[in-house]
Amino acid sequence: MKKKIMFLSFIFIWSSGLYSQGLKITYKASAIHVRNSNPKTDKVTSKIASWVNSITPRINFIVETNGEINKLYYEPTLESDRENGNLLDLAISIVMNGQEMIGDLTENKAYFQPISFDKIKRISMDNFKWSISKEFKYILGYKCYKATGKVIDQNEESRLNYKMTAWFCPELIQGGPTAYTTLPGLILEIKTLKTILTANKIEERKGLKLHHPEYDESEVLSYKEWREYFAANNPIAPKKKNNNQ
Repeated sequence: MKKKIMFLSFIFIWSSGLYSQGLKITYKASAIHVRNSNPKTDKVTSKIASWVNSITPRINFIVETNGEINKLYYEPTLESDRENGNLLDLAISIVMNGQEMIGDLTENKAYFQPISFDKIKRISMDNFKWSISKEFKYILGYKCYKATGKVIDQNEESRLNYKMTAWFCPELIQGGPTAYTTLPGLILEIKTLKTILTANKIEERKGLKLHHPEYDESEVLSYKEWREYFAANNPIAPKKKNNNQ
């Protein structure tokens, strides 16, 4: 127990000496085929993973962080991919859960801008419990420690994000390509049940200005509320029959 406390203290000391400027990190992503016991469903999920992986090598997933605000967005590397909207939207939806995510580390809240709906999805960073191990590996020359975690309230998160494995570097400021950037350092790799993102470039950004998210409260929904809103407004969902007709 004493050794574990000393280890965590070491990480805290590292994370206390963070860069005063911001960072821009580029990640590459790939989709994971989530197997299903139903053969037809399994075939569909396999095709979806294949479609996503046909375009993700040409998409840069970008994180900008200053230790207080953590922003995730994407940049297609080919103009033709911008025109291939359906496939691009599918990949972004699976990898990022929306077209943009802004995390407020001072308030432990993350906000997702969906691709097709006008409501903002809000996630509580406190709804995830990390466990840090002594296991480490090097990513881009940085010593990264392994952390595993799981969602606390499963009603407030997608089942495909219930569990995650992250590799984070306590030498770098807090941030990463997830809503749950509560580890004491920068997440350089993260794996969920559906995707894996790995950093391939880190750039210092002096004077990086990131603004705290400001939304009209009428536009912001919790995950549970957003899921109900999505179900009610999904144009391809089967409509319930009206018994009065």
